Amino acid sequence: MVDEALAQARRLQPSCAKPHIVDVGTGCGAIALAMAMHLPAARITAIDASQAALDLSRRNAETLGLSERIRSALGDLLSPLAEPADILVANLPYVPSSEWERLAPEIRCCEPRAALDGGPDGLRLIARLLDQAPSHMRSPGALVLEIGDDQGAAVAALAREAFPTAAIAVKKDLASLDRAVVIET
Repeated sequence: MVDEALAQARRLQPSCAKPHIVDVGTGCGAIALAMAMHLPAARITAIDASQAALDLSRRNAETLGLSERIRSALGDLLSPLAEPADILVANLPYVPSSEWERLAPEIRCCEPRAALDGGPDGLRLIARLLDQAPSHMRSPGALVLEIGDDQGAAVAALAREAFPTAAIAVKKDLASLDRAVVIET
């Protein structure tokens, strides 16, 4: 996810020297923190619907000396976004509800269900984000979404509906499984 988002930041340069990067569903803040470390000129906003997750991401930012670089916002998807983003990065819940019980115990017992359960097809929040994203992004811009390994075609189709003129690519992980959808506007 971070490598794809960094590639998009490079694509947008030099016209966008100080990109506004938004990490939607930041959780512990890993993506926002990595982006802040690699792109010192970027403005980073980390959004989550969970206050506990935002508190954890803030503590992690403080530990790494990045708390001044990352703005936290509590809210549902893009609702708290005050200005358009150049790059949206999202690792939203994408596990279908029916697969919850089949997850490894160390995942199911240690992660909040709300952080993983993406509804009946796993795409509930991803579809909502794609509906909201066009009105919250600058152009040119990019959206990078983590997905389940069998969701590439479905998410690409949703992305084409939301961004009919964008370049859309399904990216594989190191095991050659679908892992991300990248939308370039």
